Amino acid sequence: MSFWAPSDVTEATLNGLVSRGLLCPLTSMEEWRVPQGEQSPTSPLGYIISFVLFHERGFTSPSLQFFQGLLQHYGLELQHLNPNGIQHVSTFVAVCEGFLGVPPVFNLFLCIFSIYPIKARVGGELHLAPVRCASIHLRGGGGGKNTWAGEYMSIPLTKDNKGWPSSWFYVKNHGDAPLPAYSS
Repeated sequence: MSFWAPSDVTEATLNGLVSRGLLCPLTSMEEWRVPQGEQSPTSPLGYIISFVLFHERGFTSPSLQFFQGLLQHYGLELQHLNPNGIQHVSTFVAVCEGFLGVPPVFNLFLCIFSIYPIKARVGGELHLAPVRCASIHLRGGGGGKNTWAGEYMSIPLTKDNKGWPSSWFYVKNHGDAPLPAYSS
């Protein structure tokens, strides 16, 4: 769990994502914005906060209704996840669409994965931290009926995501499947 660090993202960084096909090109619609020296996000109206590693792990904007529903089901915002969680979701979507030939099935995701929100005590009450406070994991262990660790394909996750929370920027929150807005 962590709080915000100033963003180190530049226009060159985001143009690098564009050149690799991981982010929409910037047009007059302003699909994304570079933070302007802010110590923490002040998300402009109509934008959400994203991270460079999220796009490198498969996050796209506009997002799928499946992803919108997933965040709403758990009461999360995009910045609450971490890069490996994004990779789990994008791999699941690819398996459903590319291998099974079906749209992502929410109940199947819930059978295979668990999401653990981590809360911090603020003023005597428990709250989600502003960033990276929810972790997505394969259900496993215990040998029960919901053990998927041995059945689901192996996904090589990165063990060292050092520094990724400082790679934040703003991305347009599209109306087709809007993600929960940043609530600070």
